[in-house]
Amino acid sequence: MTSLEKAFAEARRLPHLAHGSGALVISHVTARFRNAFDSAIQSSGPCFFVAALALVLKACYGSGPIDGEPATTDTGSESDSDSDSESEPNVHHAPCNGFHAIHGSGPGEVWVGGSCGMIHNLTGDDWVDRSVAADVHVRGIWSPEPGRALAVGFRCSPGGCGEFTAVMLSFENGGWHEEQIEAPPSSSLLAVWGSSPDDVWAAGWGGLILRGDGASWSKVPPPSAEGFDGVHLVVMGIHGSTANAVYLAGFSRTCVLYEDCTPCGELWRWNGVGFEFAWVSSCEWMLQDVWVAPSDHVFAVSTYGRAVVGEGEDWQKMYADDEHRDFSGVWARNENDVFAVGYRSLALGFDGESWSALPQVPGDINLRDVWGESETVWAVGREQLDSAIPAGECDPEKRAVVLEFDGTAWTEVLSLPPC
Repeated sequence: MTSLEKAFAEARRLPHLAHGSGALVISHVTARFRNAFDSAIQSSGPCFFVAALALVLKACYGSGPIDGEPATTDTGSESDSDSDSESEPNVHHAPCNGFHAIHGSGPGEVWVGGSCGMIHNLTGDDWVDRSVAADVHVRGIWSPEPGRALAVGFRCSPGGCGEFTAVMLSFENGGWHEEQIEAPPSSSLLAVWGSSPDDVWAAGWGGLILRGDGASWSKVPPPSAEGFDGVHLVVMGIHGSTANAVYLAGFSRTCVLYEDCTPCGELWRWNGVGFEFAWVSSCEWMLQDVWVAPSDHVFAVSTYGRAVVGEGEDWQKMYADDEHRDFSGVWARNENDVFAVGYRSLALGFDGESWSALPQVPGDINLRDVWGESETVWAVGREQLDSAIPAGECDPEKRAVVLEFDGTAWTEVLSLPPC
């Protein structure tokens, strides 16, 4: 890739990373991509900078991302970009994004949640509609036992998702009720996991981390380290091996806000007293989800089709997908039977030594999450949007889907309008 192509690719990604003001994005564009831009300007002249800046302006203020696809809530872009990878996430543009989260407590008790209040529950052989208000957008779900679930996400303001607040709902005794949580403005919850019903973690945007004891929720100070401000942490995944070995996977918004882009991809470990750095890397490793084995062996997946595997001081970076599609979810039966899913029907397995493609997912589906049990694995997502769809509009023909994998083939088991 030439310096010109590289800088254009970086400019294409910037709006998807942006949260809030487009002016903020532009004010930091030279800091964020100084090397790429300087190199390109030297070889291509000042006209390049004007073109690249116009590209950013169009995506921030105009009709939407340059490939014609609405900005999404997802862990990657859904445009047909020809850059090195799917674009990094803008997590709060909510409309029309289908299912985002899945979890269960057994083969006959599975929960899926997504945009516009969509929540469905597999009870026995039947899918039951458990949807909530359409202004709630579910990004994480966790079920400790049959008949109980906890859904987290954010609620958009009446004027749209430019303003939002974190929301948490619990299902018990046949109905939903909203949990009382302390959440600052412009925060959201993107992941939830518990070691038991009396010890549950939820976290997301803006350094918001909550811990519940079954009766109430309390805020946990975000991780901090020298040169790192935890308020900029975006937690995309939570998992643990015990109550005192819980991992947060995500990335830092300092990549966008400040010149210093390190650390960015981050993995933090709760040791029973506080958070400690487990692993950190550059902005090309924006972690999207994590799964932890009982042995404390960790599997984390990232944008650009990458994975991080290890524990303690021993970590291995893996380039799992040759097509550089973004991962969005990971789950495992054990350390040698790992499943990871992502964009454009990405579905890979890890056998303890290497990654390989699972049987083809039917259709062109952006998979957002994966979960399973002893015999069956489920994945959720939404069909890939066409590049011709105008920004901010839905294509009702692009369905929200749930897929089931029996070890041989994927089968569609639930299909709904996307919102």
